[in-house]
Amino acid sequence: PDSTPGNGNPSEDDQASVTLTPQVADLSLTKAVTTPTPNVGEVVTFTLTLANAGPDAATHVAVQDLLPVGLTFLNSTPGAGSYDAVGGIWTVGTLAAHTTTTLLIQARVTSGLAMTNRAQVSASDQYDPDSTPGNSVPSEDDQSSASLNVSVADLSLTKVVDTARPNVGDVVTFTLTLANAGPDAATHVAVQDLLPVGLTFLNSTPGAGSYDAVGGIWTVGTLAAHTSTTLLIQARVTGIGPYTNTAQVSASDQYDPDSTPGNGNPSEDDQASVTLTPQVADLSLTKAVTTPTPNVGDIVTFTLTLANAGPDAATHVAVQDLLPVGLTFLNSTPGAGSYDAVSGIWTVGTLAAHTTTTLVIQARVTGIGPYTNTAQVSASDQYDPDSTPGNGDSGEDDQASVTVAAQVADLSLKKLVSTTTPNVGDIVTFTLTLANAGPDAATHVAVQDLLPAGLTFLNSTPGVGSYDAVGGIWTVGTLAAHTTTTLVIQARVTGIGPYTNTAQV
Repeated sequence: PDSTPGNGNPSEDDQASVTLTPQVADLSLTKAVTTPTPNVGEVVTFTLTLANAGPDAATHVAVQDLLPVGLTFLNSTPGAGSYDAVGGIWTVGTLAAHTTTTLLIQARVTSGLAMTNRAQVSASDQYDPDSTPGNSVPSEDDQSSASLNVSVADLSLTKVVDTARPNVGDVVTFTLTLANAGPDAATHVAVQDLLPVGLTFLNSTPGAGSYDAVGGIWTVGTLAAHTSTTLLIQARVTGIGPYTNTAQVSASDQYDPDSTPGNGNPSEDDQASVTLTPQVADLSLTKAVTTPTPNVGDIVTFTLTLANAGPDAATHVAVQDLLPVGLTFLNSTPGAGSYDAVSGIWTVGTLAAHTTTTLVIQARVTGIGPYTNTAQVSASDQYDPDSTPGNGDSGEDDQASVTVAAQVADLSLKKLVSTTTPNVGDIVTFTLTLANAGPDAATHVAVQDLLPAGLTFLNSTPGVGSYDAVGGIWTVGTLAAHTTTTLVIQARVTGIGPYTNTAQV
């Protein structure tokens, strides 16, 4: 009686209504980072702020904030709930309407690449009117990002030396050039360049900063983008090497895109090397003499041979070969250079590798000796691996000696007569004994024994050789060491004398 079904008249009692008002929680995220342009190795702090604009509380709220590759998690401080760094889930729980909460994440920068740290509301029981949780649409306010642009300084090193083939004792200069291709300035830059053993530091000239020769550290400091600076190091070569001198960027605040400072990887351009190979010339001497046992007055010839076994040519070579007293210089024939007999210096000059040259010296023997004639390499620009020129070490092959010992024969004479008081007309016999006490045989020996007037020669009997009564010469020839021989002469006494019969070698 009081209604028509379905007529929609609210005053009628045949219908009833209830109203549903779904809960709404308008969540939003903002994200900030302490240093948007950090250096590799720096610690950065991300601050994630979650807000609920209501009108209702948000329950079972979760936010995903997983650090990208290049950031290493250190710790977190959630304002509410807990944070799982492995899954990157911040479990917030309930967030009342018109309130906020924060999550602090600290991480270390381990890559030089640009990276973005993105946070996204991943769960909430309530409807968010301006977003769909988890849909990753960047224009919605339930997600937020912070980008890191790591500072980059592309450092590179080049190194040269003024001579790669020095001689031992030479001073060489290394020039190390450090360049920064940018795009950012490099700060707290250091380069390690420690000289190897065999190179003795003398001085350095850094274009920037300072160089510590003990540690080999060039503290550069700051190097602006698209600039370069140099380090000059002077050192003395003290060994034959080869020596490799390597420089390496050991420190820089900024990321270097094509190297890792201090990692020692030779393919990277933050290190550079040069190798020194000092010249080596292995000189040796040999010496010979024509007659090591001449007679006094003989002329002897010394032949000195200088060889260079290489591997390099020897330059400014000199050899000292001064004749000792007892040998008188006559002439010389140098195969190269010139010889000064006064100083005994053979100025050779340059001797190519794997070649030889000679010096021939003629001298007259003026004493019995023995005389040792020694030759010694006294100068050479190049290192000799088995000797030190001029050091007088007889075991080394850069010197050679020969000894000349003149032959000695100690001759002596004795003379007897059969009677010292003959009568005029008697025949007397003289016996002359010649002895050689050595140590050498005596050669071309002759004895003069001429009878004086008053004695008339009758005959002679020489033990060796022959006797000429006219000249009084007994030609003995050779008399071996430690032997004797005799000459017997018979003569008639023709006057009253006295007569002295003298014999003489």
